[in-house]
Amino acid sequence: MNLKYHIYKHNIICPYCDEECRDEDYEVRGEFETKIEFECEHCGKKFLVESNIVYSSYSDCELNGEKHEIEKTHIEGFYLCKHCSEYSINKSIES
Repeated sequence: MNLKYHIYKHNIICPYCDEECRDEDYEVRGEFETKIEFECEHCGKKFLVESNIVYSSYSDCELNGEKHEIEKTHIEGFYLCKHCSEYSINKSIES
């Protein structure tokens, strides 16, 4: 499974187990364009949800007690975590 992906769906999909999560008790609908912490009811991992017209979920190492492993990419000044969707555009970061 690729944990670096960003999901665009009408429902909340966990970026770790790909299962659909219910939002019945979750008040995202009034928080448009704001990333909010969410916990998967299937695997128990936490991830971020941003509500626009659809839900976007992002994998994030730090929410699960792990450190980001930032590495250089082929793009000058662009750094990406090996395990999640975290990135940085900064020439001063070295892995």
